[in-house]
Amino acid sequence: MMSPSDIEVLIHYHCSPSVHPRHDAPAVSEAVERFIKDDILEPGGIGRFQTTSRGKALLQAICNTAYPTQAWIDESGKIIQFD
Repeated sequence: MMSPSDIEVLIHYHCSPSVHPRHDAPAVSEAVERFIKDDILEPGGIGRFQTTSRGKALLQAICNTAYPTQAWIDESGKIIQFD
């Protein structure tokens, strides 16, 4: 499970060669360490990182996620249809 901050870190390093503006924040440095360990990011220079092919695939999967839908469910578990 990723936090919104994790997703922002992933997007930043996928789109930007610059050092993350909050690189000193614990949440950012922990996300970077975890992403490197999980082969999502790789070093791209001092304080800079880039997405690996696995990281690019993860970002694509996030982008391909459909919006959630809402349904009303009756007590037997069936979706209530409106006419």
